[in-house]
Amino acid sequence: MIPLAHIKDSTQKMEAQTPVSLSPLEDDSAAQLIQLKSRRFFMANPELQIKAAEQSALQMAWQELAGAENAFWTTLRDAYSEPARHYHNLGHIQALLAWATEYRAQSQDYDAVRWAIWFHDVVYDTRRGDNEERSAALAVQVLSDLNRATPLLKAVEAMILATKTHQLGELNGDAAWFLDFDLAILGSAPEVYQAYSQAIRREYQWVPGWLFRRKRRQLLASFLQRERLFFTAELRGRLERQARRNLQEELQQSNWVVGK
Repeated sequence: MIPLAHIKDSTQKMEAQTPVSLSPLEDDSAAQLIQLKSRRFFMANPELQIKAAEQSALQMAWQELAGAENAFWTTLRDAYSEPARHYHNLGHIQALLAWATEYRAQSQDYDAVRWAIWFHDVVYDTRRGDNEERSAALAVQVLSDLNRATPLLKAVEAMILATKTHQLGELNGDAAWFLDFDLAILGSAPEVYQAYSQAIRREYQWVPGWLFRRKRRQLLASFLQRERLFFTAELRGRLERQARRNLQEELQQSNWVVGK
């Protein structure tokens, strides 16, 4: 989830004045489908919901993590399939799982990374400013119901909360990888990045164009001012340069497209 500065309409023309935020598996068939197909699909179609075959693979991935009898899949699927989600949908989860699969060997706790991926955007309401807190609380609740160990609960909660600012703070290790996966779209090809940025705009259709542009530019500028966008050397080497180009281009452009 990429944070957007708090939006408030000082002209009193907007009803909503609450802050808002922009916010794997080894060799089995589900892992292979996620790894080989998901990123190609998602990076070419970041604003689209995934197709039935990919959704089936995601369900298998969820059951492998949570247990075949776990009934929370339907809740997750429905949450990430809400009509207002043009980017923060199942395609986003699929792409992050693909990244996690690729860098599994670097994970200290692979399960913690996957749990964080599944829950980090489960609550996503662009009119609210507490999505990360609510998502983290739901993750803790589900993990507690599954009798998972306290250290896992705390690790997952901390990673999800870190998506509010995308700063590591006192975190490291798995959190660095997880945050890098979440921002990997920034380093995509220019045309894919443009589709992503337009999808974000569609998620904020209720915000007047002038206000969205101003707040979005503040966010882009804050990212560009960072010494580094990616915390891991591997993702920084692969994505940092292109990500900065994309951010700079979006900062300069003025053609903001609202979804039809």
